[in-house]
Amino acid sequence: MRSSSTAEDVAAVVGPRTAISRGVRVLGGEVFRDPTESPSPAMLRERYARSLNLDTEEEALSAGREAAAKATEEEYRALMESHRELAVKRVKGEITHSESLKLQLIRWELDRIEDARTGPIRDAMREALKPRLDLARDIRGLVQELRSAGLGSRGHGRKR
Repeated sequence: MRSSSTAEDVAAVVGPRTAISRGVRVLGGEVFRDPTESPSPAMLRERYARSLNLDTEEEALSAGREAAAKATEEEYRALMESHRELAVKRVKGEITHSESLKLQLIRWELDRIEDARTGPIRDAMREALKPRLDLARDIRGLVQELRSAGLGSRGHGRKR
């Protein structure tokens, strides 16, 4: 359930860390009290771009990658160790609510660091594959049109 409060109201009253520890998620200027409710990744990237006065999602992605790339190997290993400890607690059913929130934050931080390390390669691969994926989509659409016209089924529409 979305609160009518703004992120600034919550942060001003209890501070962002306290708000998070109390189950209030402050994302992109909105407050989310239900931990399962959150904006889509595309919406978050758009808000992030706007917050940095960036014009495009690509610029926001690039800026986010630059920031995450500054994480040292020591920081990455510390995050991995914290993640391991909290994941074990979660599997055992011994995790508190605040630890669960911390686990979510650590997963997000690790995702950002890993994206900074491998994202440009994945982006280049996606760009290289784009023409083939577009062709495959077009072929599927053509096959569907042929089938709906009765011409694509096996044995149908053929003269023997």
